[in-house]
Amino acid sequence: MRSIPNYLSIFRIVLSPFLLLVEPLGGLFFTLYFTCFVSDGLDGYIVRKTDTESPFGAKIDSMADMITFIILMYVLYGIINPTTLIIYWVIMIAFIRATSLIIVVVKYKTFGIVHSYGNKLTGLSLALFPISFFFLPLDLVVISICILASFSAVEELLIHLTSHHFQANRRSLFISSGH
Repeated sequence: MRSIPNYLSIFRIVLSPFLLLVEPLGGLFFTLYFTCFVSDGLDGYIVRKTDTESPFGAKIDSMADMITFIILMYVLYGIINPTTLIIYWVIMIAFIRATSLIIVVVKYKTFGIVHSYGNKLTGLSLALFPISFFFLPLDLVVISICILASFSAVEELLIHLTSHHFQANRRSLFISSGH
């Protein structure tokens, strides 16, 4: 049972690039996209229910999340048509995230992203992002996600700067326990 979540993360890594080959926001796009989204939720659910967390699994899940996110942003860039302010804002968020990853590698000699409530909420909002095009003003959605992503990126950076060891499952800057 321990390897099923890892296989789901690897599946997501393999499946995500196919989003580059289909029509954005088309039927096949949403099929692939939601398969990635469901596999991400399912691997986390299995790990929690079977208590089979592993350092490799956390790393591969984080890698799958990053790959899916980067591909999604590339595919949707033309549809979003972001303003210069949004582009700079996203660059700032990416810089903070990259700084966190560098700190993790240098300080803890590992790779990983904190599975905080803020990061999970940001991930969920990004997962729902393509659907939101149909229900909400695009500018409102983009700005809301940028605000949320900014707070979660800064929180993760502060967690790394104030922690003595890597805590992949730290829920918040204000909650010290990982579980």
